[in-house]
This record gives sequence, structure tokens and C-alpha cells, in this order.
Amino acid sequence: MNAHVHLGWLRSGLLMLGAALLLIGFNYAVWSKTQTLERGAIVKLKLAPVDPRALLTGDYMTLNYAIAAQLRSRTSGAHAVDGFAIVELDEQGVGKLAGLSETLPALNAKQLALQFRQREGQVKFATNAFYFQEGQGKAFEAARYGEFRVNAKGELLLTHLLDEKLVRIKP
Repeated sequence: MNAHVHLGWLRSGLLMLGAALLLIGFNYAVWSKTQTLERGAIVKLKLAPVDPRALLTGDYMTLNYAIAAQLRSRTSGAHAVDGFAIVELDEQGVGKLAGLSETLPALNAKQLALQFRQREGQVKFATNAFYFQEGQGKAFEAARYGEFRVNAKGELLLTHLLDEKLVRIKP
């Protein structure tokens, strides 16, 4: 009987430890994203045209980036590529593709490394969609740029959509 009681306590302890580790991992992920939003470098990427039928679908907008086509052409149509797009920032903070790297490269003061994945010809950055409240889609039709925060690992978070004058769109 003592062995069964001991195993019960052991199982309970392991379950509690697993739950605690899961909670710690979740909180770390939230903290990490918050740090990127607060302290990450800002880069603006030009949006590329998308299928007009998919432009506004429900309460989100499908996004494509001009830099994605440049990356596809430089990766020779490979099906699976993970890497970093090195972008040079112009005076307005717009990133222009300056190079590619498989690992996080050393950068100068005007460069950022943007983590990307290419799968089956599709280049993915932080997101390929922008979600908004119902009824606000019309305001976002003017979007020409995405504004991102980038951390030191090259991870991007989309924060705003911008118009052709790089002004944040506020519905």
C-alpha cells in the first residue's frame, strides 16, 4: 500500500512540475514578444500586390511583400530555405534587400537581419495576414507598407500598416 501512495505522490509531483514548466515557457514567450515590441528596431517593408479577391477576406487582409519576390529569385526556387534577409534601411526606415545569409550575420548600423522561411515557393516573414476589427477593412485598402519591430535574433512582429506616405493607418 505504501508503494501505491508513493507512486501517487510522484505522479502528482511530476504533473505539477510539468504544468509549472509549461507556464514558465508560456510566460517567457509572452515576455520575449513584449520586449521585441518595446525595444525592437523598426523596419518598414513595401507590400507587393496580392490577388484582389484575397485582399480583404472577412476581418483580415492578405499580405505579400516586395522583398519576398527578390528572395525567391535569389534562392533559385529551392523548396525549403530558412535564413536571414539582410536589409539596408533608407532615411525613412524602409528596408531594401542587401543580401542573404544562412546564419545570423554581423551587421553595420544601417542594416537589420530579418528571419524568413521559404516553403514551396512561398516566403514567410512574421505574418502573411493583418487582422482588424469588423467593418474597418476599407481604411486598410490604402496600405502600401508594413511596419515591423525586429529583435536581435531577426524575429519580426508586424505592428502597423502604413500608407504610401509611410503614415500609420488608423481606421
